[in-house]
Amino acid sequence: MKNTVAKEEAGAYNPECGQCFSVAGFRVHLEGTACDAWNKSATEVFVSGFLQAYPTYNVADGSGRDMVCMKSQAALESMIRQYQKLRIPQTLDELKGQRDHKNRQERKRKLFNRRWETTFLYPSLERHRPLLEELGPAGMSSDEEESVGLSRKYGVIEPAWRSELVTSWLRIFDALHWHARRGGGYGDQRGSTPRMRESSDKISNSGRFVSRLPRNAYNEMWLNSQSHAENTVQPGPPAQYFHDRRTLE
Repeated sequence: MKNTVAKEEAGAYNPECGQCFSVAGFRVHLEGTACDAWNKSATEVFVSGFLQAYPTYNVADGSGRDMVCMKSQAALESMIRQYQKLRIPQTLDELKGQRDHKNRQERKRKLFNRRWETTFLYPSLERHRPLLEELGPAGMSSDEEESVGLSRKYGVIEPAWRSELVTSWLRIFDALHWHARRGGGYGDQRGSTPRMRESSDKISNSGRFVSRLPRNAYNEMWLNSQSHAENTVQPGPPAQYFHDRRTLE
């Protein structure tokens, strides 16, 4: 798998000047994201070319176009992930970037597992477990590691797509987790204290999101900004992201 669009070429592209190429010159920027300007244009070119080749999908209500757009975006995201996995770092900075990304993903997985395990310690959290599982590790916030003297701190980076309602809901799991640790709910935990994460105003600029969640799991402004959101994001009916008052006492 080879990237055929240089970083400089993709960065210089201006969507206001029209499409980045024609169907005949179709190329995607595998070192970018599915939502960057170049790849958004590439998706539009592909969809237009597909509908010309297969006009039966070009129905009046636009549903065919929406479906092709959603499928092509998913395929592009998969290609980018595969490319990033196979690509050999060219510089020390790239190697460090890959290592940092892997470490962040591992911390997100551990954060999800910690919250999920907490649902088994409090009966009132049992009904929340399916909602938490819908989010999965991909729905957790990331963080940024910073060395402070001999110690390290981790500043939280919230996903742009996730609502503040869900963020507040998740923080209760964290508070209950720490309460359970202090009360011995996890048994002997010596030497396994989780990293402390600090709140920040930083928002992730990643174009990735978790689809098919309840509508109120998404930031309303973000959701309204998504093209064909009903088909790409596919939000479902709102859910009850509220904890029982007795859990908080």
